[in-house]
Amino acid sequence: MKRCCRPRRGLTLLEMLVVVSVTALSFLGYLAVVEKSMQATEWSREALSGLVWAENELEWWSAAPKTQRQQLTPGNHPFANPTAHQIVSPWSAVLTVEPLEGDLVRVQARVKKANALKPLDITLETILSREEATSQ
Repeated sequence: MKRCCRPRRGLTLLEMLVVVSVTALSFLGYLAVVEKSMQATEWSREALSGLVWAENELEWWSAAPKTQRQQLTPGNHPFANPTAHQIVSPWSAVLTVEPLEGDLVRVQARVKKANALKPLDITLETILSREEATSQ
């Protein structure tokens, strides 16, 4: 008697190796994407922290009373606001004061981190009067 249908043939060893290889490579690609995403998130979080510290320092000097603002002498200074103790190594923070005309000064808050995946260097600046607070 003649068979009408041949039984289905299974996958060969070579076909199985190709399927496993393609699956493994796509999984490794997925892991690489996840790793880069996590690194980008960490870098973004650190950049935001540095930005908040620099902004906080400028706002603190902007709202400082006249006696404190008169301490803004030209040159580089460490951050003076009460939250500056949170800035620890490998972070560095410098407040640069540049005299302008009259009682005005240009104040730059610079926050750096050297040993990050991508080095961070954040600089914000404002112009302040040594005599009057710009906000109360």
